[in-house]
Amino acid sequence: MAVARRKGGVSKSQRKTSPSRRRRTRRARANTNGTLSRARDAMARAVTPDVSEMQAEVRQLMHDLEDRIDRLNALTKRGTGHAIDGLSDLVYGAIGGATQRVRDNSRAVSNDAARLSDRAIRQVETQIDRHPLLTLAIAAGIGFVAGLVRRPD
Repeated sequence: MAVARRKGGVSKSQRKTSPSRRRRTRRARANTNGTLSRARDAMARAVTPDVSEMQAEVRQLMHDLEDRIDRLNALTKRGTGHAIDGLSDLVYGAIGGATQRVRDNSRAVSNDAARLSDRAIRQVETQIDRHPLLTLAIAAGIGFVAGLVRRPD
């Protein structure tokens, strides 16, 4: 067990204090405690009105702050309603415009596809009319290849 040692090599438990020394220490502590107690009381009497005044000011500031926050909330709610209405109109307008553009573009694409398919069909008809035997040979070749592909092993 380790024993704490002070300067001079004597532990606290080994030191002996005289009864008179103990009494003097107690009186000094009592005087210090009494002085501190009186100082605290004097300080409290001097500061108490200021502290009460500050507390009242803080309460008033908190009340003012709560009022302003309530007004700000009310304004925000009204502003949010107007913003939502405006945003809805903006979104509906944007969606309506985009939808119309998609319709117009799809009509244009379908018209272009119809023209291209008509042109391709006319060209095939023209080639069949000009080269009927070649067309028949090509069709027979395609049929033969398709038959080989479908033939079971």
